[in-house]
Formats: sequence, C-alpha cells, structure tokens
Amino acid sequence: MVYVEEVSAEQQQWTRPIAKLLLDIKAAVERAKAQGETKLSDEQLITYRARYDRLVKRAARREPAAERCAA
Repeated sequence: MVYVEEVSAEQQQWTRPIAKLLLDIKAAVERAKAQGETKLSDEQLITYRARYDRLVKRAARREPAAERCAA
C-alpha cells in the first residue's frame, strides 16, 4: 500500500480507489471471521468484484498499462 502513495498524482487517481477497495475487503473478511464465518457472503463477493471490475476499467481508460497488470 505504500507504493500507492509513491506513484504520480495521475496514477493515484486509480491506485487509491483500488487500495481502498482492498482495505474494505480486508475489513469485511476480518468482520466475517469475528462472527465465525469462513467466507464472505455471495452478495458481498458480487459487490466487491463489481467494484473491482469498475475500478480496473476506469484505470485502463486513464492508463492502459493498468489493465495489463490486472489481468
């Protein structure tokens, strides 16, 4: 996550939202574990995947190399 802060301001337009998403997923996993769950709900997985896909598409429009990294 430190790398996100070290990239150019232009790159931060897509790296920061992806980093936030990853932290949101991490927090959701921690909450699920604390409640005795072994995985996130299907609804959560669908929601997080959709957010990820939107962010990667947005990043690809801003910086084509980002799409290759996400594949």
